[in-house]
Amino acid sequence: VEVGSPPALRVALGPRHACEPDGSYWQSAVQGNQYRVWIHRPEAPQAASPPEITPGEGGKAPSPETTVPKVTVSFPPIELDGKKLTADNLKAMSKDELGHVCAKLEPVVKAAKDLLAA
Repeated sequence: VEVGSPPALRVALGPRHACEPDGSYWQSAVQGNQYRVWIHRPEAPQAASPPEITPGEGGKAPSPETTVPKVTVSFPPIELDGKKLTADNLKAMSKDELGHVCAKLEPVVKAAKDLLAA
């Protein structure tokens, strides 16, 4: 049986008295009353991560006048416009860049809140 799409785990069920599986592929998982389970976790291909959004023009750090005061920001990375948005590069953005991010995300947040309220 393959679990996931694409398969992230393969599981085999067999009789308890079965011989040992090929140790280079299958690993013994659990045994029970007259049964035995083996698993194989295929190596996941390394997916290309989206490019990170770089703050400022040309990847240069914005000037101190355009940066936001230092506050603690933490969230899992997300994709916005096909680029990875992280807490670190969000903190380094200018006010104009932050305004662009807010303009992109506000309709999504409003739609989610409307659905929650319904």
